[in-house]
Amino acid sequence: TPKVKSCYTIDMTPKYKIDLSSSFYGEAIERGLLYVDKTLFIEHVFDNPSKVTLITRPRRMGKTLNMDTLRTFLDPKVDSEQLFKGMKIEQSKYYNLQNQHPVIWLSFRTFTNEDMRGDFFSQISSCVEQYLTPEQITPELQRILDEREKSPKLLRSVRVLCANLHKVYGKRPVVLIDEYDKLYMDTAKKGGPDYDNAREFTKGIMAPALKDNPSLEKAVITGVNRIAQESMFSELNNIEVDGVFNPSIFDEDFGFTDDEVKALVPPEEFDLVQRWYDNYRVGDKEVFFTYSVVSYLKRGTFDNYWGKSGTIDLIDKALTPKRTEQIIQTIGNGGFESAVYDRISGSDLMNDFPEDESFYSLLVQTGYMTHTPIPKDEDDNDYDDDEYDDELSTPKYILNTPNRELESVWKQFILSRVVHIQNPDITDVFKHTDDLALFEFRLNDLINYKLSYYDFEKKEPEKTYHIFMLAMLVAVGFKVTSNKELGRGRYDLLMTRKTKSRGTQYFIFEFKRVDTPGKDSEFLQVAASEAIAQIREKDYAGGIEDRGDAPVYLIGIGFCGSQNWVKAEEL
Repeated sequence: TPKVKSCYTIDMTPKYKIDLSSSFYGEAIERGLLYVDKTLFIEHVFDNPSKVTLITRPRRMGKTLNMDTLRTFLDPKVDSEQLFKGMKIEQSKYYNLQNQHPVIWLSFRTFTNEDMRGDFFSQISSCVEQYLTPEQITPELQRILDEREKSPKLLRSVRVLCANLHKVYGKRPVVLIDEYDKLYMDTAKKGGPDYDNAREFTKGIMAPALKDNPSLEKAVITGVNRIAQESMFSELNNIEVDGVFNPSIFDEDFGFTDDEVKALVPPEEFDLVQRWYDNYRVGDKEVFFTYSVVSYLKRGTFDNYWGKSGTIDLIDKALTPKRTEQIIQTIGNGGFESAVYDRISGSDLMNDFPEDESFYSLLVQTGYMTHTPIPKDEDDNDYDDDEYDDELSTPKYILNTPNRELESVWKQFILSRVVHIQNPDITDVFKHTDDLALFEFRLNDLINYKLSYYDFEKKEPEKTYHIFMLAMLVAVGFKVTSNKELGRGRYDLLMTRKTKSRGTQYFIFEFKRVDTPGKDSEFLQVAASEAIAQIREKDYAGGIEDRGDAPVYLIGIGFCGSQNWVKAEEL
């Protein structure tokens, strides 16, 4: 057994031994893999008075590892004394529960819509083989096993197995269900019968297993999203939901805390690791993304590890111009205020989230944004009236992208999926401000070539150009603000570019629409000149704070449909 170095890590070699593919507690300890001590999760499960707990967290936050830690600790078929020696749970009042309860483990991660009954039967039969000899199996359970996935009572088999294990072991079993929402999320993209089948299948397992089951000690369910309005949990009067919005004893069990990361990285690296991977809010705590920190420790470089490990397809389908602009403007520029639900519905999933609040709830629950509660008025015990949509609605939060990694996720998404463009294409254009004619040509060419791929609705053509340009500039790392008051008016876009050779440069963009269709560029040229004239007339540049002698470039864009003309001048 590896020697325990501290309450956070296992002593190995000078460099951590890391296996990113492993989610098994026993394997981590026996192989001497890096392990951050989260064994107090066991104590929190049993301290929680609720018999059934649903815990939702973003992917790659250690849910499966924590569930396996609990399984390993309780399983009477595992000799786990050495595995937990020196861990925090050793000092817990619940340490005497070690190896005292059989565990029914179900992972929906492996379930497929095509063979969900067969997948479920396979896991039930494996549990039976682990804990029961043929002579110990009750007639009711044996009939289910004989009829396999075609058994009419298959979905009740968890309850039947609980009773059988309780009778044989004299201890009520613990049921662990990992990634319960996977079938929902997979089939929601298709909707129709597939989604209905997944809903009924999941409900058919949960209800008999967890409702008023006298042979159940505890049940813990994990997933990414809390799926509402599907009646899956409505029949359960003993369930407690632990999500990311309300504080609980589980807040620091998933993700890494400041102290845990400080024990893993040299002091001089901590601030940068924090800026890259910290600040995702759970309850009233801020935690690091587990997978990101461990990936950094393994590879030694900062990168978008979490974002590259998953898919953003569901979010892609639900983006609208308004939502895109809202998200773009949060990158490096704070957040925005929105009401957010603590659950999402099947209707939302199948209809691309028609309400902004449900869409932003998806972003927070899946980890692509985080939330900060709006502070209460010190002179009032309640929130201000305008912080609620109505008397009974959910409270509002400030939503933002909390770290560099998530900013990187959104920048890459915007480049590849929104404007369909590569970073160098944009940055190269802005290297030619010493030759404004060339700059005009290259920017005009870039917009003309790429805007044809821009797939947003064209009901508001000026808005389309606005968001397109905003998305391009923010995604490559330029600092951009939009529709702010400056000078004697409100500019469209203000971009700041800092270079080593030329210092700070400012770019003010103004868009002008031309109603006359056709290929004659004269109207577009006039509109571009009028846009620059407006920038000068409104003295937008005069309102730039601490500008000094930094150059300001005025960029007017006249457009009609997908045709445009770019004009640039230096102030």
